[in-house]
Amino acid sequence: MDTKPPGFVVVFPEGDACVVAAGSVVGGGAISDVTAGGCNTVVGTTIGGGFFDEPVWLPPLTPGLYDLVLDENQNGVFDAPDVLGDRIQVGAPVGVTIDVAAIKAGAQTAATKWKATAAWGAHLSDASTAISIAWAASSGDWVSVGVSIFGAVTGIPTDYNDGVINIGGKVIEGLAAPQARHYQDLADDPPDPAFTIFAAIDMAALNGELATQAALFPAIPGSYPFTALSGDPVHLTQIALANSMAEEAAVVAALRSSLEKLQGAEGAADDTFTVLQARTLKGYADLLVGLLGDTRQGLVDYKSGLAAAGLADVVYDGAEISAVRDRLLATGLTPAEEQSLRAAGFQDADIATLFARLNVFIPPAGTATRGGLIDDTLAAIDAALPAVQDLATQAQAVINDRAPFVILVHPIADAGGPYAGSEGSPIALTGAGSSDPQNDALTYAWDLDLDGQFDDAAGVAPSTTFNGEFHGMIGLRVTDPAGNTDVDYAAVTVASVNGPPAITS
Repeated sequence: MDTKPPGFVVVFPEGDACVVAAGSVVGGGAISDVTAGGCNTVVGTTIGGGFFDEPVWLPPLTPGLYDLVLDENQNGVFDAPDVLGDRIQVGAPVGVTIDVAAIKAGAQTAATKWKATAAWGAHLSDASTAISIAWAASSGDWVSVGVSIFGAVTGIPTDYNDGVINIGGKVIEGLAAPQARHYQDLADDPPDPAFTIFAAIDMAALNGELATQAALFPAIPGSYPFTALSGDPVHLTQIALANSMAEEAAVVAALRSSLEKLQGAEGAADDTFTVLQARTLKGYADLLVGLLGDTRQGLVDYKSGLAAAGLADVVYDGAEISAVRDRLLATGLTPAEEQSLRAAGFQDADIATLFARLNVFIPPAGTATRGGLIDDTLAAIDAALPAVQDLATQAQAVINDRAPFVILVHPIADAGGPYAGSEGSPIALTGAGSSDPQNDALTYAWDLDLDGQFDDAAGVAPSTTFNGEFHGMIGLRVTDPAGNTDVDYAAVTVASVNGPPAITS
């Protein structure tokens, strides 16, 4: 000790020995002692202010990394002539890690169910698909065949509300395959050595996947966010479900990437990025828990709408449909069938189109109902949800185990929210809850369309206006002067002012 406090009559210099979190001391900043009794006053009793065996922290000690600070002038602020002393490590991480097998098993279950929905969805989405045509033909309902073909050939819905419901079904159908792929990727993918890069939600990538299927769904809206074309209750449940499915698929992709990067950091024995990737992983797991609940409710609502329309429990038999298809392609229409079609207004070109569709149609195997497919998917969600919840808990356990032994300099983003407003009116956003462990000034960049690019707004408190109804997320990325980043997402609900029409007559 080199200082004798002003006004003190003692002949020996004294000061405070403080234990602080490693890396927390900055010039001019407060000295925050972590011990139960606060800083320990030490009196120098030897030549030059030396001292012997002064206790600075009594048991029990909390594991972690700490710095020893000598507050020479006892003012509680780190300034001259204070001294930053040795770094102290108390204990060591116990090696908590993620049970990767459990989350991969849950992902495999979800992937299997979504694959089944995708396989049958191509044949159950609406009244103009080949399966509906073949099924109607098998039951002798050639008028229904005629109506279906009319819609398919002309592109004009025979009924407006039914037409938009068909579109909603095709959107869901188109999303089932990407959903299955993302869960399968989560089940299959290995550790990622590029663990210093953080994953972001990228709806543009999902829209790219949907674009590759565009030829299968002509004239169908194929990109997120999906917008209702009608006020029909069934169609509204379809669109809500489609948006939830799309968000879920994108979050699964970000979660998968974060899990792979966490494994990569663990494999490289990099505790700092193990903690950072665990923090990111927990954020996506928490988001996914909420989205699984949204998708589940969307499926329940959709099934209720199908049941009210008498469509939930209709049994489709792949073998029967295959037999009808084979018979039509082998021997053509019977005279009675052709007469029925022509009575319904079919011309030669329309009949040729019917056979062109049947010629490329691949019948599904087994039997299925729309309600049954939804029940299977609900069961998959119920099985996956505990695994995702446990993943969030495990990620927090990794943070708790290792964070005390690393010095984190990355900022923490906080996108605020949840936000709510109406279409056409500004919504004020705030990232003021974001923080930096070194109190550095942060820059703020916002991703308002979830394309993975944080280029839609800047600043800590921008405002944005949505031109239509929307329920989804927006993202915030904060960056410190050293280029360290963090990302956070918040929910946004935008109410419709002028809803789409429902044709009643």
